[in-house]
Amino acid sequence: MPLTCPACNKPGQTEAACARCGCDLSRLHTVLEAAASRLSAARAALEVCDWPGALAQAERSWRLCHTVASARVAFLAAAGAGDVAGAATWHRRAHAALAA
Repeated sequence: MPLTCPACNKPGQTEAACARCGCDLSRLHTVLEAAASRLSAARAALEVCDWPGALAQAERSWRLCHTVASARVAFLAAAGAGDVAGAATWHRRAHAALAA
């Protein structure tokens, strides 16, 4: 998953080191991979209507990387579980992540 170098702001970095400044990006890539893995697990839990499991995985993904996708999955999981307040919170977070 491409990322923007935190040292020089060069976008689209996919390698372990920034092509412009040489900053070590390997740990950031590891975090993004973990977030994507948790999001995948959350989506799988949604498919079988495991609302608490989906919400837990989406929350883990969100803690690693604030993405619109993780907030949307958390919204669906909270709504599926009947947690209206939680769903509203995740809706606001998805909207904020989209605007960022």
